[in-house]
Amino acid sequence: MPKRKALYYIAFMLLLTALLMVVSNNVRILASFRFLWAPGFLLFTFIFYRKVFTAKNVIAALVYGILYVAILQYTLWNYANDWYKRMIFEDFYAMIVFVLLFAVFHYNRYWEIWSKLAKFSILFMVITGVMTIVATEINPLVVRGSYSSGYLEIDNYDFLHRLGFGSYGYMTAIVALFPILIYFLKQQNKVWLSKKILILFILFLYYILFKAQIFANILVASGVLAFSFMGARRLSKSIGYIIVVAIALSLVPTSFYANNFRNIGNNFESSPLLHSKFNDMAEYIENPVLDEDETSTGSGSRASRYPALLKTFLAAPLLGDASYNSPYLDELSTGGHLYWMSRLALWGIFGFVGYLFMLRQVFKPVLRIFDSEFRFYYYLSLGSTIALGLLKNIAGREPYIMLLIIIPGLYFIKEQFYSRQNSKISKTKVL
Repeated sequence: MPKRKALYYIAFMLLLTALLMVVSNNVRILASFRFLWAPGFLLFTFIFYRKVFTAKNVIAALVYGILYVAILQYTLWNYANDWYKRMIFEDFYAMIVFVLLFAVFHYNRYWEIWSKLAKFSILFMVITGVMTIVATEINPLVVRGSYSSGYLEIDNYDFLHRLGFGSYGYMTAIVALFPILIYFLKQQNKVWLSKKILILFILFLYYILFKAQIFANILVASGVLAFSFMGARRLSKSIGYIIVVAIALSLVPTSFYANNFRNIGNNFESSPLLHSKFNDMAEYIENPVLDEDETSTGSGSRASRYPALLKTFLAAPLLGDASYNSPYLDELSTGGHLYWMSRLALWGIFGFVGYLFMLRQVFKPVLRIFDSEFRFYYYLSLGSTIALGLLKNIAGREPYIMLLIIIPGLYFIKEQFYSRQNSKISKTKVL
C-alpha cells in the first residue's frame, strides 16, 4: 500500500477513535486511540515521514514533552500530585500526535486528504452530538458527572457511557468551531454547506451545549458567536469592532447584566441546573465576593479559586508550587479546574512562560496558512479556547484536533473551491 494511502487510513482511525465515542467506548481494543492508533501513527510517522520531526512546531512539542513531562516533572517539579502529572502527560500525548499529523499534511501538501478528513471529523462530531442529546435525555447530569467522582452517583452510567456522549474536550471543540461556521455562513458562494444547513448545524451544536449544561461553554459560545457575526473582511477592521464593543459593554451598569441573566434563567425552569446557574451568576454580578467562606454563590466559589491560586503562586513565583513541599496542596487541587492559573501556580513564571512560548511555536505555522479574513475567525477560535481555560479545565484531545486538524482542513475546502472556480473561468476565457 502507498504510504500516502496508509497515512489516510491511519489518520481516519485516529480521528474516529478520538471523536466518535460510541465506537471508541464499545470496541475497546481495535478502536483505542491511546493504545493502538496514536502509538501506531507515531511509529508510522517516524518510519515514513521522519523529515517532519525537524519542523519547528514539532520540535516545540517534543521539547515540551522531554523537558516538562520526562525530566522536570520528576526533578524540579517532583512535588506535583499524581493528578497533575497524569493530566500533563495526557496533554502532551494529544499535542504531539496532532502536531505531527498537522506537520505531515502541511509538509507534504496533502490538502485533499486533509479537507476530506476534516469533513469526516465533522460527521463524527455530529454523531457524538446526537448521542450526547440521547444520553442527557436519560440523565441531564451525565456529561457534568463524567469528569469527576460524580459519575458514581449516576444510575446506569455504564450504559450511558456506551452511548458515546461528548466529553468536556468535545464541548470545548464545539465552541472553537463556531467562528469558522459563521465565516462559511457569511461567504457569498456555496463553499462547503448551504446557508440553511449551516444555520441548522450552528443551532444543533448550541443546543448540545445547553443539554450538557456546562455554563462556562454556553457563556463563551454566546460571546464568540456575537464577535464572529461582527467580523469584517479586513483583520484590522474586525479587531477594531471588537475593541469598540468591549469598551461599550464595560460601560453598561452591572444591574443590566444581572437582570438579563435572571430573565434567561427563568426560561430554563425545566432544566433546574441551568436555571440555578443563570440566577447564581446574576447574584454574583450584584455581589462579587471572592472569599469562599463569605460567598453564597457557586460562581463566587469558583472565582475564589483565583485568589487561592494567586496565594499559592506568590509563595513560589519563580519555580512554582511543585518545586517544594508546599502547604497549598488543597488550593492547587481544587484550582485544577482553572487551566491557565493552575499551570502558573504549579510551574511558576519559569515554567509557565516556557509553556506559552512552546504553544506559540505550535500554532504559528497554522496561522500562516490562512488568508487575512479567515485568520480573524481562527483567532476567535483560539481566543474561545483561551477564555474557557480561564474558567475551567480545557485539557483533552478534541481542542488540539479542532485547532490543528479540522479548522485548517475546512479552510482547504474553501481554497479548493475557489481554485476550481478560477480554473473554470480560465478555461472559459481560452474558449
